[in-house]
Amino acid sequence: MSQRVGITETKEALQALNEVSIHLLEAFKRGLTIGTALELWGEWQSGLSEKVVQAYENIKLIPDELSDLDAIEMFELAQVQLSYLSRIITAIKKDSPAPEESAPTPALPEGD
Repeated sequence: MSQRVGITETKEALQALNEVSIHLLEAFKRGLTIGTALELWGEWQSGLSEKVVQAYENIKLIPDELSDLDAIEMFELAQVQLSYLSRIITAIKKDSPAPEESAPTPALPEGD
């Protein structure tokens, strides 16, 4: 059973990384403003930080675990990542505010 030490921590770190990535993707799609910064801070305080802190506390176990992954553990990690794939794609594709139409570049005055 000691071979299982580290896989839980590795999955927790992967989950935390995915959660943070999704929140950042969504914030950047909305545009980086004071409002989105405050929204990110609220999300951080409402539970996101706990996932990251929990993952960070056991991060020292991850390198050893990654160096001796077996097929079952690789499958478990792939399942974790696949479970986030649709949320990541949605965050990337999520409609963002239409960029302002750039005004045509004014013509330079012709030289005399």
